Amino acid sequence: MPNLERVCQIGQGIIAASSLDSGEVSGNKKFSRFRLATVEERLELLRVALDRRLLAMAASYLGVLPVITEADFYCSFPVDGPFTKSQLWHCDDDARDVLKIFIYCDDVTPDDGPFELVQPELSKRTRSAVGYRYAGRRYRVSDAAMSQHVPDSQVVPILGSRGTAFVVDTVRCFHRGSRIVNKDRRRIAAMVCFCPPSGLTLPRRLASGRAPLDGLADQFSGELERAVLGRAVAHKWI
Repeated sequence: MPNLERVCQIGQGIIAASSLDSGEVSGNKKFSRFRLATVEERLELLRVALDRRLLAMAASYLGVLPVITEADFYCSFPVDGPFTKSQLWHCDDDARDVLKIFIYCDDVTPDDGPFELVQPELSKRTRSAVGYRYAGRRYRVSDAAMSQHVPDSQVVPILGSRGTAFVVDTVRCFHRGSRIVNKDRRRIAAMVCFCPPSGLTLPRRLASGRAPLDGLADQFSGELERAVLGRAVAHKWI
């Protein structure tokens, strides 16, 4: 892995200055905020994501040169009330296949709402058992419903010290996170999402015909890096 120290420093600076009153929120996630990083801070994260070894890993898994559709820092805060949204079990619907890299910017213990997952084969059986749907009312699965098919011993919590990084296919694996209940705790993680560059598998994100991070491609001189950020290169061979 590349040196992640700069990414961790950025993340710690963001979370120290952030609250539930700052940043953006998606899907009515009252406990989460993002878009708190500057362009240069996001570029630092992209420099890690564009490491040739990580690109080779993503390309090998997805079977095609990927496109990065997201690269940002996500803050999680404790809130009152029952768990909701991505704090509940779910499988992402970003695309048919994805590979997401997560980087913990500070130590994450069981008290910090760690990322938790269920391995893909058990997730597949569970989706069939509960009649899972990737959108709509059956997108989130309650703890009670999951416990009927997935014993606690098969839930994998990702704990680790600052700089811990891991990759997950969040489409195939049930997962949840950000379950912080201690008022004194908060955490931040960097995330990069690799997807196949197909409009058929990304109808919502690429409907405009432009990749989400294409606007940052000019910050990189390499043709490979620019392609992974969504800059079309096919015209060079016509």
